[in-house]
Amino acid sequence: MTPPAPRRWSADDVLIAGLVLVVVCALPPVMGRADWHGDFVVKAVGMMIAALPYLVLGSLLGGAIQAFVPGGFLPALAKRMGRFGIPGTAIASMTIPVCECGSVAVTRGLLAKGLPLPHAVAFLLAGPVMNPTVLLSTWTAFADWRYPAARAAGALTVAMLVAWVVLRTPGRWLRPDTPVADADLPRFTLAGAVAGKAAGRGPGSLGPAGLRLAGSGPQIASWKVWATTSLDHFLDMAGWYVFGCMLAAAFLVGIGQSGVDPARWGQDPVAGPAAMVTTAFVLSVCAEADAFVASAIGKGVAFPAIIAFLVSGPMLDIKLLLMYRTVFRGRAVAMLAGLILIGTALVVTVLTFLGLPR
Repeated sequence: MTPPAPRRWSADDVLIAGLVLVVVCALPPVMGRADWHGDFVVKAVGMMIAALPYLVLGSLLGGAIQAFVPGGFLPALAKRMGRFGIPGTAIASMTIPVCECGSVAVTRGLLAKGLPLPHAVAFLLAGPVMNPTVLLSTWTAFADWRYPAARAAGALTVAMLVAWVVLRTPGRWLRPDTPVADADLPRFTLAGAVAGKAAGRGPGSLGPAGLRLAGSGPQIASWKVWATTSLDHFLDMAGWYVFGCMLAAAFLVGIGQSGVDPARWGQDPVAGPAAMVTTAFVLSVCAEADAFVASAIGKGVAFPAIIAFLVSGPMLDIKLLLMYRTVFRGRAVAMLAGLILIGTALVVTVLTFLGLPR
C-alpha cells in the first residue's frame, strides 16, 4: 500500500498560523513588557477555559450523531415533517443542550447524517439560546419571566427567518470538505463519516486526526467511529476557536482603554440595540453567562436593546464568526451574519412597537 500523501496546508491554515504568529510577536519576550499584556492574557485564557468544555461536549455529541443515528433517519424525519420541519428542528434543539461553540460541532454531525441544510441552520442558531440552562440563567439574572420568554421567541424568529432564506436560496453554502450525507452510501463508513466523500479520502488514508481509516460498515465498531469523528470535529474547529478568543480579548482590551460605554445610548431605539449587538459581538461571552453580563452593563438600557444583546450574542460573535468557517464558505458566513443582524433588527422593531416591558 502506498503511503498517504502528506496533508497540504489550506488557506485557512496559513491565515490562522500567520495571525497567531502576529499575536505571539506582540507579547513578551518578543516585545517589551506593556501594561495591556497581562489583561490580554487573562481575558484570552479565561475565554478559552470557559467555553472549552462545551466545545468538547459538542464534538462528542456531533460524533455520536454520526456514529449511532441510523442512516436516512434524519432526512426521512425532515421530509415527514414537511413545512413544520424547520420550526420543529428549532424548538427540538432544546433536547440537545449545548453552548454556541458546541452547536457548530453538532451541526456538522447533523449534516453528515443527512439533515437538510436549512434545518441544520435552524438548529445551529436556535440551539444555544433554547438551551434550558441558558433560559434558566436568563431568568435568574433578571428575575423577570419576560426576559427569557422574549429571548426564546426572538431566537426562534431569527433562526427560522435565516433557515427560510437558506431554503429559498439554493447555492454553494457549505465548504467542499464539510462532511455531508452521501446518497450513494446506504450507511456511513468510517471514511465517509469522518472525511466526507468531497474530501477525496478513502479507506486506508489518514484523516485530520491522524487516525487510519480502514474498512467499512460492520467491520468497524461504532465507538471507533464516535471517537474518530469527535476528534475530527474538535481539531477542525480548535484553531479558529483559539484565535477567535485571542481576537476577542484584543478587542476587549482596546475598548477598555478607550472608555466606551454601551449604556450611553441605552434608551435610543436605534443606537441602543446597535451598541448592545456590537458589545455582544466583541465580548464573545458564553451563552450560559451572557445574561449576567447583560444585566450588569444594561443598567438604564431599554428592554429591546437588552434582548438584542441576548438574541444576537449566541449566534454572532467573534469566535463564532470564525468557527462558522469550518462549515460554511466565506461568502455564506458573511450572508449568515447579515441575515442574523436583519432578524435581530426585526425582533427589536416588534418589541419597540409593543412597548415592552410595561
